[in-house]
Amino acid sequence: MNTLKSSSNRKKVNIPQESIEKTFEVESPARLIVINIRGSIVIKPGNEGQIKINAIKHLDSGCPEETKIEISQNKNGEVCVTTQHTHNGFWKSGRPCKVDYQIYAPKVCSVDLKTVSGSADVEGLEGDFKINSVSGMVKLSELSGSINAKNVSGKLLGENLSGTAKLETVSGEIRAEDSDFPSLNSTTVSGSAIIHTDLGDGPY
Repeated sequence: MNTLKSSSNRKKVNIPQESIEKTFEVESPARLIVINIRGSIVIKPGNEGQIKINAIKHLDSGCPEETKIEISQNKNGEVCVTTQHTHNGFWKSGRPCKVDYQIYAPKVCSVDLKTVSGSADVEGLEGDFKINSVSGMVKLSELSGSINAKNVSGKLLGENLSGTAKLETVSGEIRAEDSDFPSLNSTTVSGSAIIHTDLGDGPY
């Protein structure tokens, strides 16, 4: 009898990446702006008085020469994280690379986030939140403050949110569970909206 043996000696493929790490000292309340084109954004609570950014650019996912990462701090203390595609004519010579951001911010930190084609995950913060996405999943959890979130064609998922809220989608899904919205404005064109909240003074 002949016995066939499978071989598991596969070569590990090293995916080319470019990594950037930066840490900024900030005062309370902190403010963070994040703009990405492709890739994920994850924002979690970290050390007080610091915003720490870890950016990974996947060089084989687009045109690395025209995908630029800019990380800076304004004079007012605001930290800005931006992915830019530098070619004149959007994506004409190659699409932007995927860039994944892992960011740690103080507990009290307002976030202004914009993404085109990628996911966003923000959790455990207090402040004002403005979240705009075109076609990725947005997950918001354990946020407290003013929440203004819009996702055009992706899912908008929330859990343990508290504060005034405006939640919008065109063809995606809105689902907010175990939340406390004293007032709420929610709109959808062709997607579903399921919201679980205690009722306050309104309006709803």
